[in-house]
Amino acid sequence: MKAYKLVRVMKDGSLAPLFINQKLRFPIGKWLKSEFHPRKGFAERQGWHCTFTPFAPHLSEKKRVWIEVEVTDFIKYDRPESQGGAWILADQMKVVRVLDKQEVADLLVKPEDKPKPKVTKSSFLEWYFSDSVDIKILGRNVLSLLEENNTATITTQDIFNSSGYIPSHICENDNDADEDYEPQDCILID
Repeated sequence: MKAYKLVRVMKDGSLAPLFINQKLRFPIGKWLKSEFHPRKGFAERQGWHCTFTPFAPHLSEKKRVWIEVEVTDFIKYDRPESQGGAWILADQMKVVRVLDKQEVADLLVKPEDKPKPKVTKSSFLEWYFSDSVDIKILGRNVLSLLEENNTATITTQDIFNSSGYIPSHICENDNDADEDYEPQDCILID
């Protein structure tokens, strides 16, 4: 499982634990088994102390960096939000990479705070009507409305809302070309 760990950056660029077993250096790409190293003044909790997000407000980030790690054989250890929320105590850990400050900031953005992808009406309609199945579905919807009400009004927004998915390649502000979106997760613009 992916997790995050705050570590010290040594003068030679190597990565080291913050408090416990400080002489250890973390190699990138190698699995490490946790060891028990009691230290006066610290609670005795064996395991690599990691977090679900790169967030630990009770710790200084001076001369420290966040690393992305893979962990196995772990337990969740509930902590107050002032200590970053739940911790992970893992028996096995592998350093995947060092995160830069922008990556950390991006990981801390809550999904509801991320801007929604925008789709222009012209891009949406061009994509939607490029598929004959979608045209047939729209035709059936119009026919149903005509039979029920003797009139039919369908807006671009109506078609957008009922389209089932929005491909990322028609979104104006999307960088992930492989992801599709639910219509409610996008904004239709002029």
